[in-house]
Amino acid sequence: MGMLLTAIRSLLALEGVVMSRRALASTRQLEKRRENGDQSVKDAVGLSPQSRLFQIPNPLIAIVYFATITFLSASGLVDKKIFRPVALVAAWVSLSSSGYFLFQLWFVMKRNCPLCIRTHTLNLALTLAITARAAGGNRSRR
Repeated sequence: MGMLLTAIRSLLALEGVVMSRRALASTRQLEKRRENGDQSVKDAVGLSPQSRLFQIPNPLIAIVYFATITFLSASGLVDKKIFRPVALVAAWVSLSSSGYFLFQLWFVMKRNCPLCIRTHTLNLALTLAITARAAGGNRSRR
């Protein structure tokens, strides 16, 4: 069960990197179109102030997070006693930010973004996988 959970966690985190890179590329394209005077992108989700945290694009933050979790999961470090609490806190902070961004998307901007929703859903699954492991899925490595 432990190896399966590690594989699932690693694959989820890697998929998070891929989706976040796609979202960042899309944001960069929208920025270029806006700079060239394209008015059709003025209301794009990726260009809104709500798609940034401390002026950093959300996809860039997500790439760093998912890449870190991919490395920690694939290397087995996330299961070590010293990294377990860090991974748990990072996962739950990330999930909280997903909740914030979804609130902004649906209730402030009143928009729909399938890639955003897919990424936040993946983040929920990854958080559950990290929590499951920390809650007792690997008691033999204490």
